[in-house]
Amino acid sequence: MKRVKRVLALLAAFALVLAMAVPAWAASTAATGDNAGNSSITIDGAVNGKTYTLYRIFDVASKKDDGMVYNVTTAWKPFFEGNNAGKGYVEIDSLGQVKSLKKAGFVDDSENAKAFAAAALVWAKTQSNIAVASVTADDNEASFTGLKEGYYLVDTTTGSLCSVGNVTGATAVKIKEKNGVPSVDKQVQEDPDSSWGDKNDAEIGQEVNFKTTINVTAGNTTNYVLHDKMTGLTYKADSIQITKANGTVALTQGTDYTIETPKDGCSFEIRFVNNGKLNAGDVVVVTYTATVNADAVVAGTGNTNETWLDYGNNGHTTHDTTRTYVWEFKIYKYTKGAGENETVALPHAEFVLYKKSGETKSYLTASGNKLTGWTTEENSAAKFTSDNNGNISISGLDAGEYYLKETKAPDGYNKLTDDIKVVLTKEYNESTNVGTASFAYSNVTKADKVEVENNAGTTLPSTGGMGTTVFYVVGGGLMAVAVVLLVTKKRMENKR
Repeated sequence: MKRVKRVLALLAAFALVLAMAVPAWAASTAATGDNAGNSSITIDGAVNGKTYTLYRIFDVASKKDDGMVYNVTTAWKPFFEGNNAGKGYVEIDSLGQVKSLKKAGFVDDSENAKAFAAAALVWAKTQSNIAVASVTADDNEASFTGLKEGYYLVDTTTGSLCSVGNVTGATAVKIKEKNGVPSVDKQVQEDPDSSWGDKNDAEIGQEVNFKTTINVTAGNTTNYVLHDKMTGLTYKADSIQITKANGTVALTQGTDYTIETPKDGCSFEIRFVNNGKLNAGDVVVVTYTATVNADAVVAGTGNTNETWLDYGNNGHTTHDTTRTYVWEFKIYKYTKGAGENETVALPHAEFVLYKKSGETKSYLTASGNKLTGWTTEENSAAKFTSDNNGNISISGLDAGEYYLKETKAPDGYNKLTDDIKVVLTKEYNESTNVGTASFAYSNVTKADKVEVENNAGTTLPSTGGMGTTVFYVVGGGLMAVAVVLLVTKKRMENKR
């Protein structure tokens, strides 16, 4: 009898201690002493859409007062045999009866009790067709009915172990679900104010900082895998830093987590080690850096960075996304047409684009029309030439202040004497996530481009023409007079 009571004490410890996120099992109706399958387990506060799975580890063979004889169910016998973990917790006799405690003082060791339940759950996941039933929660409730007396384990995809305990007689066992669903919050850092939000803008080649905050909830501290998937951005290796407790506790790569290169299209995955470093209520912050690459989408819906968390037993959080926008600098080169508002496109105009920091000018370099970097040497700057429609496009820019310099005007047109200061600003449509750029310059704002006018050169008047003709006429007259005088002189000389 003493040994039986010790076994009961062990099972009671499981029921009370191993309910990691749930209070002890409570029966709403008294036991009747039968084993006809009239018992039930109801989980109140269940997470809708999550699956709850029920396992029966022991059957109740007989009972009297506070004493019960437990038999190992056929499905669970292997768990207590050979080198499997169950053998280390209780001793099973040749008839499959729970005979005694395996370890002295085990009843008072709550950590060992937790370890038993965890080991049982791990083993159950490796088996097929040993679950009594599985249900999907609806209306915040999940129920198992028609149960026989026994010792049950309830698992849930919201996280780790839900509860273990006895079901005896025709009882209605109530379990309060306290497992929560963890959450992730993804943010990106904006320059130049270093603020964090769900969007930013940047130029090609710029490094961008990201931050994901994980809120750890009760019952969901195992099997955490953080997924990160980005477009138009390249993850910077070795930039990941993970902390908790407001940054005061740093987690160690290799010991507390591993970084994996996935095969599912993600940029990387962070797999947290089940070593007890994550606890309910922890706020874990993951930071890293990525670089805007040449494949970045210009304007539109931006370049996304999407994250989500796998947790517990096949649980998944909702996805959270940031957007990094890259802009295009558009120029229209023209001259005035015959009509009042008519314009004529001018091809073959040449420009460079630069920005200033104090008195230092940095000129844009490019491959094609895409930004590649900046140089302080103007002769190394990229030169952009207007096409037959007068258009120029420079892609891959951040929002900010720029200067447009005309280095060559079309033939027959005057080159601009002053550089044009342009402020590129961004606008976002919060409902569609579409970003657009606008341009402020020369006391005007254009929604799509910078318009640059050139004036035709002037033909100056000539100083020749009539003056030269007069000289020709006078000279010819003088020559005629000279000839007449010469002829007259010779005739007079001949008469003498």
